[in-house]
Amino acid sequence: PRAVSLRAPAFVQEGTQGAFRVDFEDLKFDRSFESLADEELMAKLPPKILSLNGQRVRIRGVMFPPPTETGIKSFCMVDYISHISFVVADVAVYRRLAVRMKTGAEASYIDSQTKFDVEGKMVIQPRRNSRNESLRFLFLLEEAEVLRRE
Repeated sequence: PRAVSLRAPAFVQEGTQGAFRVDFEDLKFDRSFESLADEELMAKLPPKILSLNGQRVRIRGVMFPPPTETGIKSFCMVDYISHISFVVADVAVYRRLAVRMKTGAEASYIDSQTKFDVEGKMVIQPRRNSRNESLRFLFLLEEAEVLRRE
């Protein structure tokens, strides 16, 4: 496993709102943390990840196939989709984030081979599956907007 720096990095700011450019690799942490209780998980996250909580961020990834193609108000974004990751729970929690569009905005499905940027306020908070208490999401982009397609 790769060592994680405990120093908060200087993220590059982009756009008119000064969003921090973040890569999914910046969100990486020890996958064994996923099984910890919420408070312990939050206490073990590296400071570089926690420094993004509440900040406006911009991240590039792909849309996990949603149940509908238009009128999408929230979706799951991942860094990439492999031929074996068509179940969101199979993707490491640091390689997926929930996206909630800003009020009044909607997205249309963007093919999973097309990377695009999303910008919004990063909220770091464990969200668990109600059936089995597994960690569904740790990262959420609120008030998000789709910026561009590649």
